[in-house]
Amino acid sequence: MPRGGAPASASFQTQDEEEVILRTADKTFKLQSVQGDLSTVYAYAVYLLFLDFPGLQADVRIADRRPTIVVRSKKSPRGRLFLVRAKQDKDDNVRSVKVGKAGLFGAKSWNSPDSDWVVACDVKDLGNGTWELVPKGALAPGEYGVLFRGGITGELGQAAELYDFGVD
Repeated sequence: MPRGGAPASASFQTQDEEEVILRTADKTFKLQSVQGDLSTVYAYAVYLLFLDFPGLQADVRIADRRPTIVVRSKKSPRGRLFLVRAKQDKDDNVRSVKVGKAGLFGAKSWNSPDSDWVVACDVKDLGNGTWELVPKGALAPGEYGVLFRGGITGELGQAAELYDFGVD
């Protein structure tokens, strides 16, 4: 049974710049964003870059393994937002998303999540600035979220805004 989060109305008319709605078979949630911080982990000759989000799990919990995510935005989500999985870091009480790596001779993007952490989705333009994302496969139990690239800017220009939810 889903719990947490505020129920969402069927109408997505809003004055907000962006809105993210999570629909399951039996309930609809308006997701709230959480701000993350950039962190680094030294791994041999490279630094791995992560976005860390507070808490070990999202407030919105669902059992549905194939939810629909509806995004209302003035901008296309293609190349700008990503459905990502997040790993729990119990030592630091955060959920983390890998966003790149840097080494002695260069760096790999910290503007987008690492491709291994992105959940493949079908994206459909519903018109009027409304987009629908549906995971191509069933989501495993864990922590997820919609990560906006170019959202809140951090120290290294990193997007650090996540509309989070968890699958139980």
